[in-house]
Amino acid sequence: MEQATVVPRRCHLVRSEEVEVGGRKILCKVVEFSGPNNRCRRWVTSDERGVLIVRQDGSGKGGTYSLRLISMGEL
Repeated sequence: MEQATVVPRRCHLVRSEEVEVGGRKILCKVVEFSGPNNRCRRWVTSDERGVLIVRQDGSGKGGTYSLRLISMGEL
């Protein structure tokens, strides 16, 4: 974090989309972020417990990546 800098990021809502996680369909908002060093698209939802990132695809200086939630437990 000693080399962290604050940069502007653009954010916009792309659409709503259902994503299947462990056999359960979850309605998510697809949000796209972009800045001078990277860009990503996130599939997010929320409930009384907080915000959940269900999927994230992105690219930056280190290359491209994809993150996907594969199962959900009950709390």
